[in-house]
Amino acid sequence: GGEKKRLSFATALLTRPQVVLIDEPTSGLDTFSAKSLMKIIRSMAVEREQAIIVVLHQPTSDILDVIDILYFIVDGGRQAFYGTKTEAQQFFITQCQLPSMPLDMCIEKLSAPASIVDDQSMILQEIAVQQYGRSGQDQILETTIENHLKSIDKHDIPTVTDILQRSSFGRQLKWLLWRSLLSAKRNSKRTTNLFFRLVIMAIILGVLFFHTTRKSLDYIVNIDALLFVLFMSLLESNMSLTLVEIPNEHEMVVFEYRRHLYSVGAYYISRLVIDTFFHVISATVYISIIVSMTDLHHWIILVCLTILIVMTACASAALIAAVSSSARTALLYSQPIQNLFRALTGFFINLHSLPVFLRWLPYISYMHYAYQLILVVQWWKTDLNYPCDFTTSHKLTTNSTLFNNDTCSISDTDIITCFHTSYRTVGYNMAGLISFLFGFHILAFIIIFYRIRRAL
Repeated sequence: GGEKKRLSFATALLTRPQVVLIDEPTSGLDTFSAKSLMKIIRSMAVEREQAIIVVLHQPTSDILDVIDILYFIVDGGRQAFYGTKTEAQQFFITQCQLPSMPLDMCIEKLSAPASIVDDQSMILQEIAVQQYGRSGQDQILETTIENHLKSIDKHDIPTVTDILQRSSFGRQLKWLLWRSLLSAKRNSKRTTNLFFRLVIMAIILGVLFFHTTRKSLDYIVNIDALLFVLFMSLLESNMSLTLVEIPNEHEMVVFEYRRHLYSVGAYYISRLVIDTFFHVISATVYISIIVSMTDLHHWIILVCLTILIVMTACASAALIAAVSSSARTALLYSQPIQNLFRALTGFFINLHSLPVFLRWLPYISYMHYAYQLILVVQWWKTDLNYPCDFTTSHKLTTNSTLFNNDTCSISDTDIITCFHTSYRTVGYNMAGLISFLFGFHILAFIIIFYRIRRAL
C-alpha cells in the first residue's frame, strides 16, 4: 500500500529541495513500514540539512519519537500548539486539564471525532486554542517569523531557476537514464519484440540472398537490392519507436518539467543515449547475421556506417515527432516524407535524368548520402571477372577492362561509376550525413523545448 505516494515522494527529492512538505506519508502502511519511512525522512532532514514538514493524523508514539517540533492544528485550522514534544506534553497536562498520559494519547484525546452525545473533544480543542493564545506563545512565534523575514536579504531568496539549478545536470541525467533503463526492461516493444523482429528479418534476407556469389551474372544487381532492402527495413523498425515514444511522453515531460524535476536538455540527451545504445546493439546483430549468410564485405566498416545511418534516420523521426501532436499524426507525416527520401537515393531512378530545376532535391535527402556511402563501402576493392559474351549491361561492358581473349574484368571503380558515385565523394557524403544528424537533433530539441514551455 501507499506505493504511488512513496513514488511521488521519491521523485520530488530528486531536485534536492530545501523545504519538503509531506502529507500523510504513513497512510496505507503497516506499523513497521510507517516507522521505517519516518526514520528515512528524519535521516534526510539531519544528513542533508533539509526542513521537512510532515502532516500526520493521530501519530503513534514510535512515529513521534523521530519528530523534533510539533505544530498542532485542531478543527477549523486553528493553532493549538507549537513547540517540542516535552513542551507539548507539559502544556496539554498542565493547561488543558488532561490527566498524566503519554503524548500520543493526549493527541488522540484532542483529535477524537466529535460525538453528538459527548462533545468533550470539542471542549478540549477550544481549551487548547484559548490556553495557547493566553500563553503568548503564538505572538512570540509570529514575532520571530516576522523578524526573520526582515533580516533576510531579498537577493538571498532562491528563485525557481536557482532551485532547478541546485540539482546538477549530471544528477538529472543519471536518474533519467536509470528510469529509461528500467522502462526498457519492462517495455517489450523496444527490447524483446523489436529485437526478435529484426533477427527474423535478417535471417529471411540472408536466406533470400544466400546463393548470391560473384560468379552470378546478376551479382551486382542482387547485392544492390540487398543493400537497399537491408537498410530500409532496419530504418523503419527503429524510426517507428521514436515516432511513437516522443509524442506519448509529451504530457509526462510537461508535468515533470513543471515540477522542476529535470531540464528539457537532460531529458533529450537521456533519450539520445538510450536510443544510441539500442541502435548499436540492434545494428551490430542485424548486420552480422546478414553478412554471415551473404556475400557482403567489410563487416566492421558496414556496422559502423549502419549505426550512423540509423542514428540519422531516428534524428529525422525525432524532428517529425517533435512537431506532431500524437503518435498517429507522426506516423502519418513520416510515411510520405520517407518515401520521398527513398526515391531520391538513386536506387529507383537515375538522378542525372532529373530535370535541371529538380536536381537539388537529392541533396536534402539524408538517404541519398547514406546510399552513396553504402555502395562505396560494399564495392571497395572488389573486382569481378565475367565471360565477355555474358556482360549484359552495356554500361558495365563499356567500362570493363579486357582481361584476356574470353574474359572481362570489372573493377570496383567501374561498378561505383555505374551508380554515379566515386571514392572522391566519400568525405562529402559523410559530412552531409553527419550534418543531417546534428541538424535534425538540434531542430527537434528546439521544437520540443518550445512546446513544453508553451504548455506550462
